[in-house]
Amino acid sequence: KINFDLTFKSEVKIELFDITGRLIKEIENSFLLPGNYPYYQNAENFNSGIYFLRFKVNESIRTKKIVLIK
Repeated sequence: KINFDLTFKSEVKIELFDITGRLIKEIENSFLLPGNYPYYQNAENFNSGIYFLRFKVNESIRTKKIVLIK
């Protein structure tokens, strides 16, 4: 589950990368209104390993590490 809040209308881009930096999935790429946004990602087709989730909101970028263990 990916959960985030926006306080104002923003351009949001959320991407998932594998450990080598290869783009696995673009989760979101749009303008969103203020509010709480939960996203559920089914990891059934992903291998165990380390992934990186990159959030870009307007000009701000944050990256989170995800460890998937099956």
